[in-house]
Amino acid sequence: MLESFEMELRQKGLPENYAVISEASTFENVAGHLENLQNLTRTFLIIVLVLGAFIMALLSVISIRERKYEIGVLRAMGMKKKTVALGIWIEILAITCVCFVLGMGAGSLLSQPVSDVILAGQTDAINVHVSVSARTAMQILGVSVLLASIAGMISISRITQCEPIKILMERN
Repeated sequence: MLESFEMELRQKGLPENYAVISEASTFENVAGHLENLQNLTRTFLIIVLVLGAFIMALLSVISIRERKYEIGVLRAMGMKKKTVALGIWIEILAITCVCFVLGMGAGSLLSQPVSDVILAGQTDAINVHVSVSARTAMQILGVSVLLASIAGMISISRITQCEPIKILMERN
């Protein structure tokens, strides 16, 4: 597009003794750094999601096992499996939403300083404004709720398969 831009400038009165040049190498240098940062963040996101899902499932299973007696008592009193599972699932979702709010708050406070530190070592001065749109925040919330639901349902399904009497007898 440089040729058409030069032609337009000449038509508008740019003298012939002026040269029209582009700093394509500077642009490619800056764009290259941003593409590397994008690849780094994508890889980091995948690692965080995989490890986060594993850790969430593990913590959920441990949490439910610790509450096994409580679940046995509720079931022995006549509470249905679905009601117990729904209560635990709602509890998991509430904790996930609180963690989402805290995480987004911390992320919004720390993302710009971290970005500045990462880009400070570059030879060219690069300023990048870091922000998260409402759509992206909702996508993060959706993924968080999905992962928490899957982890919760795995542990809930395992504990609700046990009979209440068996759960109560195992305590002693």
